[in-house]
Amino acid sequence: MKLKLTSKLERLRTSKKGIGACVLAAGMTAITMAPQSAYAHGFVEKPSSRAALCSQNYGVLNLNCGNVMYEPQSLEAPKGFPDSGPIDGKIASAGGLFGGILDQQTSNRWFKNTIKGGVNTFTWKYTAAHSTSKWHYYIT
Repeated sequence: MKLKLTSKLERLRTSKKGIGACVLAAGMTAITMAPQSAYAHGFVEKPSSRAALCSQNYGVLNLNCGNVMYEPQSLEAPKGFPDSGPIDGKIASAGGLFGGILDQQTSNRWFKNTIKGGVNTFTWKYTAAHSTSKWHYYIT
């Protein structure tokens, strides 16, 4: 009788370990399959954004940009554009950050990148983890 009881206890322990392993595996699968938020505090590096081209790291092709030359990644507009967020004419400065200098517009104020119609590739320079729901690109 003692042998049968010991055998049943061993099977119970083994099945508990198996159940535990299955629960752990299911949990890990659920975590990896769940949608993830994008973490993208930064700026467009290629083709270089107006703010990036103010930075010494990108050749200072844009001059007299104010403090954005030290922090091109700090331009962040409020969520909800176009219903909320920067108004027309204030998009480049994310609503007037850094004094709105980036919103100045003349025919020769900014270095111009050549962009062709159709599919383009944009490369981001990520500088810090920051939950982002979506990106909008405005080419001016």
